Amino acid sequence: MAHRSPGWRLTEVASLLDTLFGGSSLGISFHDRELRFVYVNDTLARLGGVAAQDCVGRTFAQIVPAAAPVVVPYL
Repeated sequence: MAHRSPGWRLTEVASLLDTLFGGSSLGISFHDRELRFVYVNDTLARLGGVAAQDCVGRTFAQIVPAAAPVVVPYL
């Protein structure tokens, strides 16, 4: 068996999740403890009118301020 770095499995899983969530017709995101996006699929990003990569590191309120009062309490 070929030697693999300790992070190979994490990279593989991240790739699989990106494939799964990226192709979903549902808006999907993951947030850190401060409710900043750490992952946003294209479906959800389109609802905010931005590219998915532009959401990472920002809060929901920064992306869709008008909807934030309704959505953020559920996050």
